[in-house]
Amino acid sequence: MKIESFAGKFQTADTPVEVKQPEPVAAIKVRQEEKLKPSSSFKLKEAFAESSQLYVNKKNVVTEQKIVLEARDPFDVEKVEKAYDDYIRMHKPETTVMVALKAHRPIICGEEICIEVDNQLQQERLEALKIGLQNVLIKSLNNGAVSLTLKFFDDKNGVQEKKLITAQDKLEHFIRENPVVGKMCEMFGLQID
Repeated sequence: MKIESFAGKFQTADTPVEVKQPEPVAAIKVRQEEKLKPSSSFKLKEAFAESSQLYVNKKNVVTEQKIVLEARDPFDVEKVEKAYDDYIRMHKPETTVMVALKAHRPIICGEEICIEVDNQLQQERLEALKIGLQNVLIKSLNNGAVSLTLKFFDDKNGVQEKKLITAQDKLEHFIRENPVVGKMCEMFGLQID
């Protein structure tokens, strides 16, 4: 049903209704051409991408150089670990690097220090920081011939044969830890099948 004098919820009957005229064909063609052209924000994104690539390339060009020191003081594992602590305190590396330096004792062969890493991520992070770490070691140990190598940790010496743990083994372990468990088993007549 349509009411003739009612023109809409917020309009009165006196308000003239606008009728849209069809757009000329030339205006439609101009709009279509505008859609084909890339927007200015698209050009800005390209410019930012190009400048960031140039920045990354320039950033990679700057590399650290190894410090040259003539002294050759002897050092041991404790001195190397102290040098690691100095490096961590001064440079505040990410957690992965700190764990790699602290997890295993360094292996010393002459003037070569070998850091054992647990995984590929630690190796990559330490490889990136290798020259800086080596410079800190050279200064801290007062030895210009210090070299640094990385290798994966191999725990074949400490590997124990894994055996199947049964419920009886668990119960015996609990009884050794707390004798009250054994008394309760006797008191209630509990047995493991």
